[in-house]
Amino acid sequence: MKKNMFFKLNLYILILFLSSLAYAEYPQWSKEMKVWPFDILYPFQTAFATKNGETATSDAEIQARLDDAVAHDANTVIFYIDEEQSYETFVDESGFSQTLSRIQYLVEQGHNRNLKIVCYVNGLEVIAVGAKDDPQMPTLARNYPDWLQVDVYGDTMSWLTTGQTSWVPPNSEDSWASPLRPWSDFFKSRITSLAETGLDGIYMDATFLPGMEDFGVKWASTDSSFDAAFQDNYGLPSPTEVNWDSENWRKWIYFRHQVIRDYLSAMADTARALGMVPFFESSSCDLPSGTHLANDVAFTVSGGLACSPEIEPEGNYKAAFRMSKYTRDANQDFPIWFLGWPVNAEAARREYSITLCHSGNYYPTSDATAYYPAHSFSFMDQIREPILNKRIPTQHTALIYPMRSKDYTYESESTFSAYVGAFTTLAQDHVDFRILPLETMSASDLTNIATVVLAGAESISDEEYDLIKDKTVALVGTNGTQDEWGNTRSEPLQFPQTTDIADIAPDLPFSIQAPADTYIEYYRDRADSNHFFIFAYNDKISGDIIFTDSQTMTGKVYEIDNDAYDISGTSITVPIVDYLEVIELNTSATSVLERREKLPGSHLVLNAYPNPFNAQTVFKMNIPVGGTVSLKLYNLAGQEICAIFKSRIHAGKYEIRFDAQNLASGVYVAVLKTEKTFVTKRIVLIK
Repeated sequence: MKKNMFFKLNLYILILFLSSLAYAEYPQWSKEMKVWPFDILYPFQTAFATKNGETATSDAEIQARLDDAVAHDANTVIFYIDEEQSYETFVDESGFSQTLSRIQYLVEQGHNRNLKIVCYVNGLEVIAVGAKDDPQMPTLARNYPDWLQVDVYGDTMSWLTTGQTSWVPPNSEDSWASPLRPWSDFFKSRITSLAETGLDGIYMDATFLPGMEDFGVKWASTDSSFDAAFQDNYGLPSPTEVNWDSENWRKWIYFRHQVIRDYLSAMADTARALGMVPFFESSSCDLPSGTHLANDVAFTVSGGLACSPEIEPEGNYKAAFRMSKYTRDANQDFPIWFLGWPVNAEAARREYSITLCHSGNYYPTSDATAYYPAHSFSFMDQIREPILNKRIPTQHTALIYPMRSKDYTYESESTFSAYVGAFTTLAQDHVDFRILPLETMSASDLTNIATVVLAGAESISDEEYDLIKDKTVALVGTNGTQDEWGNTRSEPLQFPQTTDIADIAPDLPFSIQAPADTYIEYYRDRADSNHFFIFAYNDKISGDIIFTDSQTMTGKVYEIDNDAYDISGTSITVPIVDYLEVIELNTSATSVLERREKLPGSHLVLNAYPNPFNAQTVFKMNIPVGGTVSLKLYNLAGQEICAIFKSRIHAGKYEIRFDAQNLASGVYVAVLKTEKTFVTKRIVLIK
């Protein structure tokens, strides 16, 4: 019964994903954004404006800010309505009407300057400034109490502040609407009205259950609509207490993720149908807080909308790289905005460097405009056509992100710790890997993956196990001891082919050496498999990145403030002089290794086709056991003619093209050698 229920759940996710394909494609402009913050639009003399000592934003000020964006070579502007989403500008009909009028003027002026205009809104939160001191003030809790989220103890998710509480001013009401109450239809109607102003995009933040942790960890929602939906989907009532030992509780925790994903997906559908490009912002990128907030980005993205990860590294930029990569890898076809809050020029430069490793967009927030690298937009323009618009990730190892296991170990964080440890090992070893969400992965996601890393994935369904059981698996921590709902299995899941995570090496047609503090993203040219783009984030500006190959490589190095320079050779050293090194690398067609999908046989095999050949042949290799593999060519006198290939690779079937145009006609012997054995193949070159 449990298995059937989970199968239906996975089928539902698949249907949702397939249905999203028709609308989830993002326009090119959303992948080339040079964003400048307009900052806050005060549509009239709001309570927020008065609190901040500001006045309504005038026509002249709107024009001046847009001119400033153009002067900084931006092509996109994002603005906030009234600092945060307030009742008087968004819910109140009169206030919203005035707000729409000012937005329309902003959009018209922006379009006159060839700028795309994106509006920031809060998906579930509404603030009423000064409500604590004015009991007659209209607020969401006072006017629409049945719209609110309710936690497991029956408390509504609305508070009155005394002092400043995170982003909520003193003496104000902070209320959180339930995504399954009438607020959902209300919010859609607001999106419809916003679209009529001509907006190009909508950016949805604060879509959590609930989002304000300053009032304590509250587990919501159990409002009547939420409870009815949980009953319909799982045949269970909403829990009335926190109990991680309860299967009912664990299913409810998972259901909350589904609700947020589907809510944001519905809002994205509405926006797209009206010509607006949708994004959502989340601060819970691969963090334990994703459990409490029910907005785990890797799962939410499966609803068909792109994410802007709000990342506050607080000095840990390797963690920021992880969170940014996690967001990009959740759907590699979607654009992302890296939203950070740098406190100085060094922090801004680091965040910009991480951004370009994973995105073609850059968004210096209003706090960052004083610090952002002066050449940031022009550098993006420089590498846009030769690199950014051509690159696709190349990855042969998958680090599984196990959301359910992370949820179920919320209190101990054992899964999260194992996952972070595994990420660090792979990144420091410069492995070409992808972070792949367990709950939404498909067979196609694993097409080019040879090795899967499970780190603390205690909860694995039978269907998920079937997808990965035939791969080589590296196990870190406890894995496969529970079913999808956290119930202990009679026997842990077994993986026939295992390896140690320390033995996983980059699977590339060249070898690479770099400091452990350098984290690397590898890309190929979508039109040329011999053309690579390496984006290296250097946490420390010291050392070198060294590439070696048996054949001559050529390329170019791009740096933010320096002129690009050419590189070539069989051994290339790139000195690390900045937080970001972008390296374009062309490898020889004679040494590009291509993995085939079939599993390897039990014997080492080497064949060549055509044979005899004129100029080019293709070596076909069966590698039964992973390790260091070399392919060399000898003449009949036993003299080595050339080293065709040498690298550490995984078990599998491979093909490698060999160009012999510089060799004389004759008979040669190719020798394929592994760590334990070798095999030969006689080939005949006829010119």
